Amino acid sequence: MGDLNPNSSFNSNLGVVSSILIFVFGLFFFSVVLLHADTGSPNVITTTVCPRTRNSSLCRTVLKPAGKSDALLKVANYTLTLAHTTAVEGLRHAQRLAAAATNPLLKQRYSECSRRFDFVAKSLEEAKAALVKGGYIPLSHATGATVVEADKCVKNFKKPPREPSKLPEKAKKIGDICDIAVSVSNILAEDY
Repeated sequence: MGDLNPNSSFNSNLGVVSSILIFVFGLFFFSVVLLHADTGSPNVITTTVCPRTRNSSLCRTVLKPAGKSDALLKVANYTLTLAHTTAVEGLRHAQRLAAAATNPLLKQRYSECSRRFDFVAKSLEEAKAALVKGGYIPLSHATGATVVEADKCVKNFKKPPREPSKLPEKAKKIGDICDIAVSVSNILAEDY
């Protein structure tokens, strides 16, 4: 004869219902996760910051490693750190070129760029300190000065003799990355 226990049918139905509920909740969870996954579309930061820069394609490339973060402070710290690292590399490169140059005019230009990159690196350190303190106006001023200094290095090489190294290109890249930091800091200052 069959099982006459009325609870056995209830227990088996409860197992089926709980399995269905787990499946539905799992399906819902994964559909939400997939809808919010990275679809390759630009984030709010890049669509806000990059159009304000002088090299928007470099900006999108530079900000890509910052991820899909909409945290402007995180992006500001990231761009300041990258700009500082790039400026220090440019400083070392310019110092090496100045030490090895035989042409007095090129030696002088390398030395001048070295001084400018040193200023850029120090200004970016000040900018990072201002960011930590929440001083967005001083942050904006410090980053703005860095672009001017990097651009002056580039202008040094517009006249003969021809520049055999890649220092002007490095200086332009430093200026462009600093310009991204300026755009981020200006947005922070506007919201302040």
